[in-house]
Amino acid sequence: MAVNGVSINLVTFMRVVMQLDNANAAKHVSNWSGTTYVFSIVGAIIADSYWGRYKSCIIFQLIFLGLVELAISSYFFLHNFSCESESGDTKTCRTPTAAEIAIFYVAIYKIALGNGAYQPTNTTFGADQFDEEHTKEKRSKTAFYGYFFVANNLGSLVAVTFLTYIEDQGRWAAAFVISAAAALLGLLLFAAGTKRFRHFMPCGNPAATVGNVLVAATKKRHLTVPTQVEKLYEVDGTHSVNGGKKIAHTPGYRFLDKAAVIEDPSILLPGEQPASRPRRLYTVTQVEQVKCILRLIPIWLCSIIYSTTYSQMSSVFIEQAQAMDNTINKFTIPAAGIGIFEIIGVTSFVFIYTFCIAKPLSKRSKEPTELQRMGIGLVISTAAMIAAALVERQRLKHADRYRLSVLWQIPQYLLIGASEVFIRSGGQAGWIPQNLNQGHVDRFFFLIAALNAADLVLFVLLAKRYKAVAKPAAAVAIGSISKTICPNDVVVVSPDVGGVARARAFAKKLSDAPLAIVDKRRLGHNQAEVMNLIGDVRGKVAVMVDDMIDTAGTMHKGAELLHREGARAVYACSTHAVLSPPAVERLSGGLFQEVIITNTVPVPPDQRFPQLTVLSVANLLGETIWRVHDECSVSSIFQ
Repeated sequence: MAVNGVSINLVTFMRVVMQLDNANAAKHVSNWSGTTYVFSIVGAIIADSYWGRYKSCIIFQLIFLGLVELAISSYFFLHNFSCESESGDTKTCRTPTAAEIAIFYVAIYKIALGNGAYQPTNTTFGADQFDEEHTKEKRSKTAFYGYFFVANNLGSLVAVTFLTYIEDQGRWAAAFVISAAAALLGLLLFAAGTKRFRHFMPCGNPAATVGNVLVAATKKRHLTVPTQVEKLYEVDGTHSVNGGKKIAHTPGYRFLDKAAVIEDPSILLPGEQPASRPRRLYTVTQVEQVKCILRLIPIWLCSIIYSTTYSQMSSVFIEQAQAMDNTINKFTIPAAGIGIFEIIGVTSFVFIYTFCIAKPLSKRSKEPTELQRMGIGLVISTAAMIAAALVERQRLKHADRYRLSVLWQIPQYLLIGASEVFIRSGGQAGWIPQNLNQGHVDRFFFLIAALNAADLVLFVLLAKRYKAVAKPAAAVAIGSISKTICPNDVVVVSPDVGGVARARAFAKKLSDAPLAIVDKRRLGHNQAEVMNLIGDVRGKVAVMVDDMIDTAGTMHKGAELLHREGARAVYACSTHAVLSPPAVERLSGGLFQEVIITNTVPVPPDQRFPQLTVLSVANLLGETIWRVHDECSVSSIFQ
């Protein structure tokens, strides 16, 4: 609400109060918006590398209180000099002095710094409050982003309706004071939760990592990258040097792999801890992080044109609205007030996408990927600019006889809002005349639409070549389990002594869950008698892990023992399900909460039962085949 109270009508303020022409007003607002986005990068780097996210949130919110300075400057220096209001009233005016203008620009660029740097820090700090390894908190994290998005749009709704109405009446200082009060209230509410927040130390400068890896690879350009990925440097354990998860080695940008090449094996052996590593030596995970950034840069560049499209709402769209009929009966709609339909577009398409697109497709495992959603957003943004151009062409056609209704702008705002849902899960000024009827804003909109279309083509080509970081093979089964079971409640159970190594590896992937072993005595072929349980499962969720289920005798006897020992629930997880009789009867008899298998062995419809979950290994096999053909490590995706 606070920032939208300034940005939504800033172009009008510059035109009416500061007496700038349409071109300069649009130019200054675009520059201000662009600077805000640049500061978001600055804020993210500072938060991740030096201050931490909590401290950064506090400091940048304090800087954002430059709103107070804006309110003061608008009241004492600028507002009294406006020559006209939106209602057309004229007043005695003079041009603001250089000092007064300087105070104004200092205030709005302090707002740009505070808001731009605060936004990415705030969202990531909110995500820090949820544990990805905890099933309930992981779901709450997803809900958090939804609520955060809704809250932002509710604030925008207040700004677009209430604050724009106040500003349209010429009470700019009052509107800025309300925005400043909202920002102060937000800061106080944030500070009130300090003791309840989870705080994390800065994890290092990603820009420094990129630079160091590039320098190391360049200085070691004379070395040969080993064909066996296991010979590249990596630390022991399941976590990387900065405490995050390891990333499997991927082909592409092989030159960067030289940064992980061990020059002198006698000084450092693979797996040795980073404290003793030589300079110019970086882990496979650090190299892969740089590769990820390099792969994302072309995708990021494609979003620049979309940002140009989005910025038109706070500049040219408003100037277009000011040249239209903004009255309905006796009620006057502020020029920026029509922006409420962008909020309606966002809210409507969040609902449409969530319940009419994502939810039905997720049941068939066909939910659009992030890149596909971005592509759809670019298509819609192109349609929005075409709609804006057609409206402008229609307005110019009838400009000599009457003013076109501002309601014609509704489609372009709705489409921008729709594109924002899919995109988010300058140039020279001087061409816009003071009299908008003498310009060709329609051509400008068509130009942006054409740029969007070209950007879409480039984006599709890049998206096809983009390859995301491969997930480990264990994620096929572990991902399903972690969605329904809290890792703190899990005990991984080996159905026999021979499967202990497999169960231990599985438990390690589930946040080092405790391990239990079923000690059995086999009396005959495909028969098992459970004798004892090594480990404690009382009050826990037991997950039995095996490589194959044949008649399910071992699993059945093991589940009976686990229930007798006090397990709250029992899950079975197996790679290959042969399901020879009477396996189905044993597995569906009520001992198992869920039986999770893969589709390596087809399961006929008559052998399926309510507790059975069949997971696809298609992605894993595709990844394996791709790595074989590219002569890359296959074992690394299973680490």
